[in-house]
Amino acid sequence: MATVTILEAQSTLSDLIHRATLGEEVVITENNLPQWMNKAIADLGIVILPITVEYSDKQIGLLHHHRDPFDRILASQAIVEGIPLLSKDVRIW
Repeated sequence: MATVTILEAQSTLSDLIHRATLGEEVVITENNLPQWMNKAIADLGIVILPITVEYSDKQIGLLHHHRDPFDRILASQAIVEGIPLLSKDVRIW
């Protein structure tokens, strides 16, 4: 499996396409995470969700009983994406 960053892929794109057509798995990442981490993310099928303007807009409308900005973004991300949010906090939002 070939794992390269976007910057690396820009200079070797034709080679990467050729390798993929021969059946090799090619992963192009947006980051400079260690290769083992990128492999684990790919193997587990994890999707890294960026913080978007939509999440920021949604968190503005959340109740203010929880003032931790990170928790507010997590809560708004879960609401927008329709995914469950697990927490030990009784009231996260």
